[in-house]
Amino acid sequence: MAASLSSSVTHISAYAAIDAIIKEEIPVIDLSILRNATPNQRPQLIQEIGQACKEWGCFSLINHGVPESLRTLMMEAFTEFFDLSEEERREYLGKRILDPIRHEMGISTTAEGEKYSRDFVRIFVHPAMHSPSKPQHFRAILEEYARQTREIANDLLTAIGESLGLDESYMEKALDLANGHQILVGNRYPPSPQAHQLALGLSAHSDTPLLSVVMQKGSIHGLQVMHNGRWIPVQLIPGSFFIHTGDLLEIVSNGKYKSLLHRVMLDERSTRISVVTAMGPPVENIVAPAPKLVEIVSKNSVFPSIKYVDYVELVKYNPFGKSVLDLLRI
Repeated sequence: MAASLSSSVTHISAYAAIDAIIKEEIPVIDLSILRNATPNQRPQLIQEIGQACKEWGCFSLINHGVPESLRTLMMEAFTEFFDLSEEERREYLGKRILDPIRHEMGISTTAEGEKYSRDFVRIFVHPAMHSPSKPQHFRAILEEYARQTREIANDLLTAIGESLGLDESYMEKALDLANGHQILVGNRYPPSPQAHQLALGLSAHSDTPLLSVVMQKGSIHGLQVMHNGRWIPVQLIPGSFFIHTGDLLEIVSNGKYKSLLHRVMLDERSTRISVVTAMGPPVENIVAPAPKLVEIVSKNSVFPSIKYVDYVELVKYNPFGKSVLDLLRI
């Protein structure tokens, strides 16, 4: 969900698939059970997380421990940022992929000529903390929200590693999660009275990092995920987070867990706000398939080793009209 340094775009028409949408419910994972599980309970939940990652690439996370008051404050802070004048926001407009704060707004066009509309601000929050200077209270809220969602992401990555048959400490150590690169992205998708002409808030894509933690405001739905060749609208449980896999997790899992293809559709009447936390390793670290999975899954690496920042550059400047994961696949 545009949570990443950049996103790996897969070119699938938004319009051809709109009428084919069906309703299915994504898996639900209870984080409180994972955190408090007895030795007998944990294997079952690990299996459920692995199944959700393998079959869906996403799940709804309940009982995650983040107070609703903090979630509301974070959402309100991003809303206030977007309500600043264009002149006040202009200082954060940027083109460089590694700018610690990068803001863009308005309508963009895909390589196929499909238009999509959103405003976003992307902020690097770990290991170094950055924040816009306005709204005045933004930084304190951002820092606490980033800390709590980072803990969630790291707990889930540990569990995902276990579901792959890796040692409990593998993900933390191999990916240096203590110094991992965390990004927060606020997205604002405007209403589109002519939704048949401008249907997209964000075109079909996968996110670059390991894992994304998504919060959306209220009952405005627009997020859709690709599942079994069809677009599924995401209906979140109130107060939950939406968790989905990214490109780097597909690499680490040696292709066992696919990066989630998703998109955002505009609502005809209402603005949609979302906040995305994306977790990855330090940007200079090399990401590679886990050696144990190379042996177990296929005897061969599905992907080569690649430095995180180099992968981001490939995504940013990819001229080949297909996803970078497909380009790298051995």
